[in-house]
Parts: sequence; C-alpha cells; structure tokens
Amino acid sequence: MCHCPNKVFSNLVEVAKENIDVISEFNALKQEELGIEALHFYDNYVPWLVKLLKIFL
Repeated sequence: MCHCPNKVFSNLVEVAKENIDVISEFNALKQEELGIEALHFYDNYVPWLVKLLKIFL
C-alpha cells in the first residue's frame, strides 16, 4: 500500500504517460541492436550498451 499523497501518485502517472514514447524508442533501438524479433522482460539485463559505446568512443 502506498502512503503517499494522491497528488504525488497522480504526478508520477502523468509523467510516465508523457514519456512513454521515449521508452518505446529506447526499446526499439535495443531490440534492433540485439537483432531479436521480440523484446522480452529479461532482455533488459543484456549488456548491449557496451557495444554501442565502443563504436562511438
């Protein structure tokens, strides 16, 4: 059970809704870089960013 004010919870939900496109773009990039057809929850733990950093650094 959350013991935070309704205003705080409502703000959290609103910010999440406003930024869902950013998360979707990030997941699409990750899926493309990993070369997989579907992104699953456990794919969040794959260290794919190291590969990208090596390319740009």
